[in-house]
Amino acid sequence: MKRLLLCTTHPEKYLHYLDTYSLVMISPKLDYKRKQDLIAQSNCSIFITDDGIYDNSEGLEYDNEALVMSTSGTDGLPKFHCFTRAQLDLKIESIIKWFDITSKDHYVSVMPLWHVAGLGIYLACLKVGAKVSVVDIQNLKKIPEMDPSFLVGSPSVLRVLSNFNWKNLRFVRSTTEPLPIDLYWHFLNRFQAPIIENHGMTEALGICLSNPLYGEQRPGTVGLPVDVEINLTNNVLSLKGPTFSVSDWVDTGDLAEYDEKGYVRILGRKKEMIIIKGNKFFPSLIENQVLETVPGIKNIAVFGDDTINVVYEGDPDRTLLINTLRMVCQNYKPKNVLQVDSIPLSDNGKISRSLLKKIYL
Repeated sequence: MKRLLLCTTHPEKYLHYLDTYSLVMISPKLDYKRKQDLIAQSNCSIFITDDGIYDNSEGLEYDNEALVMSTSGTDGLPKFHCFTRAQLDLKIESIIKWFDITSKDHYVSVMPLWHVAGLGIYLACLKVGAKVSVVDIQNLKKIPEMDPSFLVGSPSVLRVLSNFNWKNLRFVRSTTEPLPIDLYWHFLNRFQAPIIENHGMTEALGICLSNPLYGEQRPGTVGLPVDVEINLTNNVLSLKGPTFSVSDWVDTGDLAEYDEKGYVRILGRKKEMIIIKGNKFFPSLIENQVLETVPGIKNIAVFGDDTINVVYEGDPDRTLLINTLRMVCQNYKPKNVLQVDSIPLSDNGKISRSLLKKIYL
């Protein structure tokens, strides 16, 4: 099967090509060099971008391949992960079953479709005949009037959405970053809609661990395995399963632990860990404790390598904020604590700590 590359802000217009091509999904928001690196690697026969459609007579054919997803390359060169039709179908069926998606649902997609968390659930909705709509992350205020039956987004996006009124939410799915517990209870108490926190990987074509929709949900965890095997040694989380692009164990890059009921709790990303005199600090844990403790905080980001740096949105009591940070950080004083108008996010709604380092360090 020949490859067709989608590097466009509206890939949903071209997903029907899955029937005749292997689709290669690339974020149009990558910087120029990373984008060109991926395009050069792709060996595609057709390129669809926001600038037009282009043919490539030198494109290659690939056996038993239906979909190619790319990583962003934030830890090095961008990489492709290839999946068969059987793997794609298995993942779609798993999502349909886990979230009980039916033709009565209406999904408004905020997660970009070049991200596995966005593409998988979008294709699952198409499979069962559910209504689907797409809204850019910059236009979140449009979503309530569309009356979706469930939402999917990063905690930063969901915190914004929590300020709107919702009529018919069945559930909210949180992905890409650890979910602050206060946000879980906010949605559940105000809208009677649980937030289903989960964990996924590009290498696995999406969701790997999740709290159940109808079973016990344990805030602060990413739940139970969804068609994967788990290896958790010295807090290093590795996974493998039938929808992975490789057959060996894959290091997720996360440090984790089991809770008392066997649910997996993410401690933090290894690459984001801040080490000061041998003491290890995980930004997401600091952020969540501050959000739960300090009134007036709208959003917060912690970053650094060997120093703790903080930016925040909102108008909290600054003395309380500083004292809380020192308590949470074992009496280490943050180097910078800055109020900002907005915290930079990646195109999937995740806090961009790499950009924060470039700006403030």
